[in-house]
Amino acid sequence: MLIQLAKNGIDGNTIIYVIAFLLAVLCCISVHEYAHAYVAKKMGDDTATRLGRFTLNPIAHLDLMGSLSFLLFGFGWAKPVPINPTKFKEYRKGLFLVSIAGVVANVFFALFSAWLYILVIKIFLSLSSDAQFVTFLSTFLQAFFYQLFYLNLELAIFNLLPLAPLDGFNMLFALTKEGNRVTNFLQKNGSTILIGLLIVTAIIEPYLPFLAGNSILSYIANYLAIPMMRMWQIGISVW
Repeated sequence: MLIQLAKNGIDGNTIIYVIAFLLAVLCCISVHEYAHAYVAKKMGDDTATRLGRFTLNPIAHLDLMGSLSFLLFGFGWAKPVPINPTKFKEYRKGLFLVSIAGVVANVFFALFSAWLYILVIKIFLSLSSDAQFVTFLSTFLQAFFYQLFYLNLELAIFNLLPLAPLDGFNMLFALTKEGNRVTNFLQKNGSTILIGLLIVTAIIEPYLPFLAGNSILSYIANYLAIPMMRMWQIGISVW
């Protein structure tokens, strides 16, 4: 994010974009972590509730390094919701459901955001007003819901990586035998591999012309975004 701003400069639309992006980030991570806490409580673990993490308040979920990553690269992570799997009614089932909850929540939130994005466009096109406030509101809402849509998809895809401490690792751990070599290796070296991947992708992305200036994560998310957005366009046009 900051790298792109340094390259492109700052104007009025850029400021709107940045504000919309930051607000979308706060919404995405809040929903993601809240989903973890909600399912954990349903499975019998109240750890997140007792520690004040069963909330949609984004401040409770902010992680320093993850927030810096969002600002610098346009994607990152939140502070993981604390859970105690030993309290789950069914250990492996609970671990899997809690782990996948954040991803599922982000996908559904992305679908809802895409619907709102297209709906906002349709509403403001019908207003036919040149008032400055209407133009500003239209630009901001479109930027906000579009960022909300894409960031939710990116966060869902990113968290599916089977690297500790991401959700994908816990899902893999819940589906495999405890103590196997693969999960042991990924648990021990996951953070190092993840940081290495972030550094390597940041280095090679400028040399990959098919990305057109986007991140690899955005490029992958786009393949999901196009059919999802098209689905809502058809639905809203019929409505």
